[in-house]
Amino acid sequence: MAVLQRPPLTPGGLRPRDPALESYPVRVRGTTSVAVLPGDRVTVIDPHGDQPARLTVTREDAGGADTTELFGAGSRPGERFELEIDAPGIVIVDAPGGRVVDGAPPPSELRLEIRRATPLDRSTDDQLPEPLAEPRLELRIDRASAQAFEVRAGEWVQVIDVQGQQCSDLLAFGLRKLEAGVERGIDPTTTRSLLGRAHPAPGMLRRLYDTDMDPLMEVIQDTVGRHDAFGLACTAKYYEDAGYPGHVNCSDNFNAQLAPWQVPPRAGWEALNLFYNTAFDHDQLYLLDEPWSRAGDHVLLRAATDLLCASSACPDDIDPANAWECTDIHVRVYPAKERFQMAIAHRPTIDDEPVMTTHSGFGARTSALTDRF
Repeated sequence: MAVLQRPPLTPGGLRPRDPALESYPVRVRGTTSVAVLPGDRVTVIDPHGDQPARLTVTREDAGGADTTELFGAGSRPGERFELEIDAPGIVIVDAPGGRVVDGAPPPSELRLEIRRATPLDRSTDDQLPEPLAEPRLELRIDRASAQAFEVRAGEWVQVIDVQGQQCSDLLAFGLRKLEAGVERGIDPTTTRSLLGRAHPAPGMLRRLYDTDMDPLMEVIQDTVGRHDAFGLACTAKYYEDAGYPGHVNCSDNFNAQLAPWQVPPRAGWEALNLFYNTAFDHDQLYLLDEPWSRAGDHVLLRAATDLLCASSACPDDIDPANAWECTDIHVRVYPAKERFQMAIAHRPTIDDEPVMTTHSGFGARTSALTDRF
């Protein structure tokens, strides 16, 4: 009987990354462009077949561009085109086309892979947005780790996805209850029941509750809009069942961080799983896909009471949860005296930068009538 060979784990429990390989999606009717250098190998992949592609390579030294039409009707799933770059320039891949009425297959996403001759140094590749105000506390949560921190009532917690498509589980406990020996943290079931939606969002349905139905936090800003409140923070058992025993996981990371506050460990922690992209299909199966978040996207929350919080940079690299690669999370805590407008982000098209909603001309008068405007 053949033995399934699993990739070896690093001492920290993660599969080793290939720093030379970069992978980028090319959305339907979208364009992806990446700078390249001599010796880089470029591969364009048609994962589902029958999807036309347009590859354009510009050259800094010549000032021109070469365009090649790829794939299309009859291309097989997984078909690929490769080339090696001989001069500095930019690679541009288009995925044109749209659904037609003559029986042709619908358009599908392409994938662009670049194997660097010299891997880029991403150790300082921060794409953090400017602070919303002067932070009281800043925490860099390294990939595959977690950190616990205290927050006072009225303070603001901004969780930032540094490089994009990185999940961050969030725990919050009422600090006064903890000091009285009563552990009450975010309870997703209570929150869903009271809100009537899958997870909170800016507006009327913005609060996170514990099992006593006391509010712990509220969501003030969200530039992504797709998160999860159904699954546990990843666990040792999840990786064991998948064939990766000993894999680092969020729940164990949380246990270590919460120990100084005498919070008993758990095999799996219920959490608000920020940037996690999940859904249920028509058969009620729980599905996950690559996150929607991009570099610099954030969620801003406000503490309803004194809290013990913990945030993770999820170590899941065995499925699409973090787009197959784990990166950092950044947390900023702002003083309670600051004021931030409640807002959500809108992208007119999938490739646009997010535009935050703003108050209309009626905002000054209508917002004075309620704190839930």
